[in-house]
Amino acid sequence: MVKLKFKIESYYSNNRKFKIIYISNNYDDTLKLSDILKSLYKKYGIDNKEEYNIDIFNINKLFWHKHFSDSIIANLEYNLSDYENLTLKQLEKQFSISNLEIPLCLNYNDAGRSVGDSNGISFYFHSNEKDLHHVPHIHCKYSGIETRINIANLTVIDRPFKKNKMDYALNIVKENQKDLLLYWQKVIIDGESLKFNLKL
Repeated sequence: MVKLKFKIESYYSNNRKFKIIYISNNYDDTLKLSDILKSLYKKYGIDNKEEYNIDIFNINKLFWHKHFSDSIIANLEYNLSDYENLTLKQLEKQFSISNLEIPLCLNYNDAGRSVGDSNGISFYFHSNEKDLHHVPHIHCKYSGIETRINIANLTVIDRPFKKNKMDYALNIVKENQKDLLLYWQKVIIDGESLKFNLKL
């Protein structure tokens, strides 16, 4: 058995709700990480048939901080899918995950919050933000690192990825700029329900 602690942040796109839940449970150590994530969604999700996106914030920093410096971790190209098929026993042996609080993000995409994945990068929107709600921007996540790109002027708002991945993300946003600005206005500002997928 492995005892895991989670901080679960849930985002709901249609009605713009946001909530945080802290949980702690014992799990069979033969289970895979993917099994745990699916069980948490079924327990805390609105509808387990709904399209959804689950992620662990800064997963590489969370798992590797005792082994490597931040500069090395920033260049690791692992993402959640690289860890999902490992058993809890394997994760405990390698990373002592029972000593960690795992920050889990559940995005419910009934209004199309996630707009695409390409080259290991996830592109998505948050409707509950306060600091940049007036600036049209998209979130990009790669290898546990999240940044935001200003859609209007194609600048990086936060800490960038390594150059080749950041250039790729900027190019995707540039190619979809007109549609992304329209999506921002209709879904994030006006609260409409709209499906949209990036042209990749």
